[in-house]
Amino acid sequence: MKENILKYVGNAIFGLVCLQGLVALVQVIRGTPMWSQEAAGWAQAIGSVGTIFVTVILFKRQVDGLAKHAAQERNLNVFQTQSSCYAISVAAVDMVRELHHAFTGFETDMIDLDKYFEGKYRPQAFNHIQDALAAIPLHELRSYDMSRGILEIRSAVDMAEVLSAEIKEMKFAVNWLSEMEPQVLEMMEIADYGIRQVEEGLEKSRKQLRIKLF
Repeated sequence: MKENILKYVGNAIFGLVCLQGLVALVQVIRGTPMWSQEAAGWAQAIGSVGTIFVTVILFKRQVDGLAKHAAQERNLNVFQTQSSCYAISVAAVDMVRELHHAFTGFETDMIDLDKYFEGKYRPQAFNHIQDALAAIPLHELRSYDMSRGILEIRSAVDMAEVLSAEIKEMKFAVNWLSEMEPQVLEMMEIADYGIRQVEEGLEKSRKQLRIKLF
């Protein structure tokens, strides 16, 4: 609001300066031998053209200002959407990390995996985060990095859902640890790559808009 007021004041001052310049020019000419009836007519014509010219310039500046303001508003809305998507992405990757942490800690402490299935593992939680990721409007993010990252995170969460169910059924089977380990590591790599892409996309947008993050 304050910025818009300053723009309007600036345009008004600019218009007054231009008009005062035209008036001063006419006054100077009137004080010279060049002034005559014909010169007065020319002065009036120049004044009319000058007024139209100044009006056109002021109108163009106002239109340009409104267009710039509208573009800034659109960019800010996109950044807010990106920030919301980043929060969803972080929550999704945290779910993947919980499974990875429980799995990698199983060799040294079997209790970790039991705690995961007894406390943190909820099939409906995967469904909720998958729905949230699927609802993200990738075409509205206007960021290739973020869109690519979110697609990777979707893939990692899908893997985490399947692997959680499989590990719960297989954890006491023969050689189940060695069979599941490559898949769990791949899942974590995909999630880490995805969140890095999302963070890079958000940072690029922040720099473009010169927005300070916490």
